[in-house]
Amino acid sequence: MTRLPTGHTHEDIDAIFGIIRKYFLRFETINTFSQFKEGLINMFRQDKDLHLLQPEIYPFLVCIPDYKEFYRSFIDAAFSTFAKLELTQHVWYFEAVEPSSLFPCGSKVMYKAYANDRVVVFEKKSKDECLSAVGAATGLEPITLHCPWHPGTYEDPSRPGVEGFYLLQSVPHSDENTLTPFEFPEFSVATLRKTLQAVNDAYNPINEAAVRREWNMWFSEYCPTSDNAVQYVAFLRANRKPWHIPLKQFLLDRTVVIQSPDWLYRHPLETKPVKASNFQWPEVLAAAMHSVHTEMNQHPQQRRLYSTADTQLVLDRNLFKETVRPYYETTLRATVMTNAKLLRMLRRKVSYKGEEPSKPGTI
Repeated sequence: MTRLPTGHTHEDIDAIFGIIRKYFLRFETINTFSQFKEGLINMFRQDKDLHLLQPEIYPFLVCIPDYKEFYRSFIDAAFSTFAKLELTQHVWYFEAVEPSSLFPCGSKVMYKAYANDRVVVFEKKSKDECLSAVGAATGLEPITLHCPWHPGTYEDPSRPGVEGFYLLQSVPHSDENTLTPFEFPEFSVATLRKTLQAVNDAYNPINEAAVRREWNMWFSEYCPTSDNAVQYVAFLRANRKPWHIPLKQFLLDRTVVIQSPDWLYRHPLETKPVKASNFQWPEVLAAAMHSVHTEMNQHPQQRRLYSTADTQLVLDRNLFKETVRPYYETTLRATVMTNAKLLRMLRRKVSYKGEEPSKPGTI
């Protein structure tokens, strides 16, 4: 499972949203949910690349299941430091293994910072702290980051020789065959009532009566009467109105087993190395470490380990350049070095005559 880097702008699904937007810009303005639903169906029929796709559109999804609360009792309670800004681990690997004391639910988990084994990242620093020319000019230091899988076979002292860890403490299920809804934001009902008033004020009661009628129908049949989401779900059930829970069958029924997906074998994930004639890996090196906090990793490592030897090498090289460049610019470049002058410099050196070299510190 690969997630996009923090701060990304677009992903593949955005292309679908772009097609939807273009369709409605060409044909009509969306005034009601039924117009939106009809437009989606027509769009997929008309587009030559999408006509085989049939969208499934769920009406009036106004309550979101609280998945975080549902999983809380089934997942490692200490699981953290894995999804915030620079702490984000972008690739997760889940494998079905034989249930054992090492993997009680038969689920093995590993992670790495990025999909490729080696990537270039930019770290924001003050310009005088940067070692590269790019960093000194911009304050963004390019770093070659090595990305191993964690945890490795010897990263957990309590599990020597075992790679991977487990998150599931027990198999998720719900005896009630439902999920608790996520609470509504404060003042939700008041905001919805203001919205209805704005709709009735904006649309003409004669020429746009159908639009007003659909909005008012939704408010009378589906609008919550309080900001309590649990009460609202009870209201839906009492009135035999649907409350859609995505992935309900897989999440709530422990007897349902997800088979190996066919697409995984048709289109396996590939990571390709950089191919550019003028590309050079940055000289500052770092390694992504075992930094995710779990019950099995109570004292996680720092997120990055920097190569002090290489860093010092770059520092020494830059210091040498700064020291030598003035002499080269003022003295050597101002001197016309002819073959005769070079020969005289060489002849000033002491030649070796075969004597035994001295040994400092001995008699």
